[in-house]
Amino acid sequence: MLMVRNKGKEIVETDYWKTTQNQHGSFYCSINAGAFRLLVDTTTSSEAHSTIDAARIATEIVVSRGCWDDDNNKSCIEFLFLAASQVPFVLFFYPDQIDAMPADEDAGREFGILIYDRAEKVFDGKCKYRRVHHIPCYEPFAVTGGHEENGLPV
Repeated sequence: MLMVRNKGKEIVETDYWKTTQNQHGSFYCSINAGAFRLLVDTTTSSEAHSTIDAARIATEIVVSRGCWDDDNNKSCIEFLFLAASQVPFVLFFYPDQIDAMPADEDAGREFGILIYDRAEKVFDGKCKYRRVHHIPCYEPFAVTGGHEENGLPV
């Protein structure tokens, strides 16, 4: 069982960095106190640098929860980093990469998003969370964010 100690939205300690999952370059998402916290490791994953850079230049970050069509309809999470003059950057998290799924009733809410590279917090910003039927979604929040019924696009 993965250990994450929190102080509000901040992670003060975790043993994730020692896990096989991290050593193989996988990311992890922990949710607490209204914030998504992404654990990335630039020493084990080349994609970690791209993730940090995408977050820093993003004008909008959208987190979508929906079923992944190709994997028996497992509920997964999509992180979409949108920048004005860039191709969107996207990350997908399967259930084994997330400590808890965000609640459906939180759809439409603004959350914090923090990125940790090893023990160092390298990004602290805001994102919008929504519930969609299927991911990948790849859509800005405005496309579905204002037209939802019970958190799902209509």
